[in-house]
Amino acid sequence: MFTNFSKEGQKIVSPEDRRRFIGFNPYAAGFIIILLLLTVGLAWLQFIVFGLPADTSIKLPFLSLSDHRGFPIWVSINHWVNFFLLMLIIRSGLSILADPPPLLEQGLLNKLGISKIYTYKCFI
Repeated sequence: MFTNFSKEGQKIVSPEDRRRFIGFNPYAAGFIIILLLLTVGLAWLQFIVFGLPADTSIKLPFLSLSDHRGFPIWVSINHWVNFFLLMLIIRSGLSILADPPPLLEQGLLNKLGISKIYTYKCFI
């Protein structure tokens, strides 16, 4: 879109306080890891104590190819279309957050009496 900026123009388009940073608390990371290890550990403990459940598929009757099984095709297609549209919504939201703020002309800023442009911090 724009190729060459002066130092002042570059500060307006990409201010220093607009970082691409994902803030993550180390205590939260430790808590999530402990929570995951705890759940996996409890699953293994249950397996060691009780073993695997009996195989119930031996008692099921044989199904021929003419028997109705699974979901209708329209349900499967609907889920894939919804997933695709949800990914588009997420992508558009992230692209809005990642774009720089709109560039205002310096003459307009002087007329309004604004010497600095303050932008929000974007943590992505």
